[in-house]
Amino acid sequence: MQKVFASGACNTSSEATAFFVGPHEAITNAHVVAGEPHVTVDGKAASVAYFDPLNDLAVLRVPGLTETPLRFVRHTPSAGTTINVIGFPLDGSRTGAPGYVEGSLTGLGRDIYNQKIYSKTVEVLEVNINPGNSGSPVLEGGYVAGVVESKSLSLASTAYAIPVSIVEADLAKTPATGVASTQACFHD
Repeated sequence: MQKVFASGACNTSSEATAFFVGPHEAITNAHVVAGEPHVTVDGKAASVAYFDPLNDLAVLRVPGLTETPLRFVRHTPSAGTTINVIGFPLDGSRTGAPGYVEGSLTGLGRDIYNQKIYSKTVEVLEVNINPGNSGSPVLEGGYVAGVVESKSLSLASTAYAIPVSIVEADLAKTPATGVASTQACFHD
């Protein structure tokens, strides 16, 4: 896992987490890089290869950096599955946050710009996370079982993750070359 830093256009900067899924290719959340022209991963310049504001995912290319790619689980984690969220909460050091899967929810959701409404499925986690954990992998036995998207505003130890099936679908849509637009700035 590496720190992601995005800046340059939105009158603010974002720090979060990314993890490698292939040679020079990492995943984070779209809301982290939205609207920003300058993105780095562990201090190395990165470009956005794919930007998905609907599912809140971004695929980053980091030519100057590589790390052993993480692999994905081949099943949907069931309720009670033990997980560990690895990331950089509160712009600090890399930490792990143990927890478990509560289940999944499907309902109407919105894109990161709060404009498009669509049917969305998320994994519900019982885990303490903080700002900076966006884009963190949810690990089950060392394999990625989801990508942290957000924290509940009303339940302190509840978080939501993007299911692996959506992450893999976005990876399959990522072109081999080129740079994607990060569209407009994101504001909470």
